[in-house]
Amino acid sequence: MGDRNTMFAWTFSLVVGSIIMLVLNVLFYGSNFATVFLAVSTAINAAFLSTTYRAETLKALKKLFWW
Repeated sequence: MGDRNTMFAWTFSLVVGSIIMLVLNVLFYGSNFATVFLAVSTAINAAFLSTTYRAETLKALKKLFWW
């Protein structure tokens, strides 16, 4: 079970980092190619996260946003 938790942590961190990079790119750099590339990679990572680790994702979001 520890290996699944480790993979979830890596995937969740990757999605959060992608979202942060996308926002910073839009705010400060504004490159169309980079924005599209980051948006597509963020969408793919988030889709993988929400399908593979659905229960863990909901639990983590509840802890983050105090639902």
